[in-house]
Amino acid sequence: MPDANFQKSPLSQRYSSWIHGGANHEEGERAKFFESGIVVLDTNILLSLYEYTSPSRAEIISALRIISARLWLPYQVGLEFVNGRRRVLIRQSEELSQARALTEKKFNEALKIIKSHSAHIESLVGRYSRSIEEPSEINSLIDEFSQTGKVWKSKILGVISDIRSSQDMSATGISDTDPVLEQVADLYGPRIADKPHPEVVQKRTRSAIDYRFPNHIPPGFLDDGKDTEIERAGDFLIWEEVIEYAKASRVDRVLFVSNDTKEDWYEPAGPGQETRPWPALFEEMKDRAGCDLRIETAAEFFDGVEQFLNATIATATLEEIDHVADEANTEFFFDLDGVDDTELLEVLSNIKERDPTGELMRSCIGDAITIAFDFPKNSAQSIADRSGSAIIAATLIGRNISNRFSFEAADYGDFLVGEILVDLKFTTRRNPAIRVSNAPSGSICFFVWCSPHLSTYSAGLFRVPEELISQVHRVIRQVYPERMREVHWIARNASLTS
Repeated sequence: MPDANFQKSPLSQRYSSWIHGGANHEEGERAKFFESGIVVLDTNILLSLYEYTSPSRAEIISALRIISARLWLPYQVGLEFVNGRRRVLIRQSEELSQARALTEKKFNEALKIIKSHSAHIESLVGRYSRSIEEPSEINSLIDEFSQTGKVWKSKILGVISDIRSSQDMSATGISDTDPVLEQVADLYGPRIADKPHPEVVQKRTRSAIDYRFPNHIPPGFLDDGKDTEIERAGDFLIWEEVIEYAKASRVDRVLFVSNDTKEDWYEPAGPGQETRPWPALFEEMKDRAGCDLRIETAAEFFDGVEQFLNATIATATLEEIDHVADEANTEFFFDLDGVDDTELLEVLSNIKERDPTGELMRSCIGDAITIAFDFPKNSAQSIADRSGSAIIAATLIGRNISNRFSFEAADYGDFLVGEILVDLKFTTRRNPAIRVSNAPSGSICFFVWCSPHLSTYSAGLFRVPEELISQVHRVIRQVYPERMREVHWIARNASLTS
């Protein structure tokens, strides 16, 4: 327990957010945020409503109605929500389709391997044994495996069908009627922010991109890899709206709920310190709006709604909230539907078959960057050192991919998928342009962009387009993956430190 005199000292009060972690963790103080605070739900919380099962969604909406009068919707959150609904539902549909196809394929591959190996054993029996019974026993085992496998496949496909049939919404269906959107509209009523003036948005965006993000001032400084500057500044635009509203409303408390736990919202754990929301956020809210701030994840928030507001939320629903939050952090994006480039499809298929979740690929990339940059100690390297480290990183990434995916290694980090050469490019430039000066037009490029502060990376594959490559001798040729529709993303803004 800190000394009472110290707690009253100017130093303790000035740096209270950093010394004490910002939020008061006593249950009595936490309860006040639920009982009287303004509640702001981040975009990811609202979009999660499309991912819950129907019974869980009904319970969650019911719980939110208890605090409906204190819900407030920033304009930026609402904009991201209405524009992101279809993306969530499309991803669900694609994952279920891929799961069905992958189940069929893996069963057939397993049966083929068993038959091939059994044929090899039969040849050994024929060469080294006089028994005439052994081949028939092998064939009997193959038949037994096949029948057992068919039962397994049937049950797995049945589970997938049950999941699909339980989905009560689709990306096309919400064009006519969207029950979630209607319920959200009912929850908020008129408590929705006005659209900020374009000059205000421009000023805030410049503040984020030019000052706050280079200096790692939260929130949102890890969103370098998004398509546009406004998208990169999205978290900060929300933050500014919340501060402005809290100040104008003269509220005492703001409870912000988000499943975004990246390092641009949460300070990493260290010796004697757990992961916590950045103290700078609490300090800024207090200095600019004069109110207290609390930041919670969805799981923490709905636990509080149940505890302090007597909401009824089933254990299964709380578990589903946890599960959806975990799945929301999945950073493996590309799908194979609609890929009509035969060679590119073969490369993508080989990667995804070996690594459906993206964990192996993230390991290949993260391990290489860690070694190349002595991460995170040397994040402020000179340009020369950084350039040398980038060459090492490219080589190591290619070597990791070759070894762990069983691809054939080529020169300088490039690798072969079958007979298809994949040209690997790596950069840490602030503007993520990929130089393709030595890549022939029409080649397949695997690129990795690491943020200048070595906290996040993006990666993907694309066919180097003819029209984007100058044929002038000695001209530096480069492409911007963020501006290309044909990029198949493996990761966007993935954390290197998680």
